[in-house]
Amino acid sequence: MIAVVDHLNAHHASSPILVRLVTHRIEFYEPLLKMSEGRSLGQCWFGPSGSAAGYWLTRAAAETLIKSLQPGYLPFDIAIERAWETGVANYVVRPNVCAIRGTGHSTINSTAPAHHKKPVWYKRLGAAQFRTRALFARIFWCMLHRKI
Repeated sequence: MIAVVDHLNAHHASSPILVRLVTHRIEFYEPLLKMSEGRSLGQCWFGPSGSAAGYWLTRAAAETLIKSLQPGYLPFDIAIERAWETGVANYVVRPNVCAIRGTGHSTINSTAPAHHKKPVWYKRLGAAQFRTRALFARIFWCMLHRKI
């Protein structure tokens, strides 16, 4: 872990970037930079990537996030990786730098009673539209930011 943090401090401390040291879900990961210990720094073209377990960020990124996330309307771990809204570049280190205890299994209850089922499809259209716009915004952002 120290080698990764030393690398980030030495090469990226002046840029407004946030790096996830731990993720639970990596979809369409693109490595952009090789690091020591067999790790790479890259971006995910599909998200959100899940977890707020471990981050490295610069002072410029922290100041920008404080301003851009007021008021908050999304869960923190989702809001901070919306680089197209915040202006803070968002990258991922693979494999994970920090270990997470636990089984890694979902805690979402799939055996819920019938009255806990999802609303009918037409009541979920707003969420589907929001997520579709976010998907295309993320893809467009990733296309424009393929270098670290």
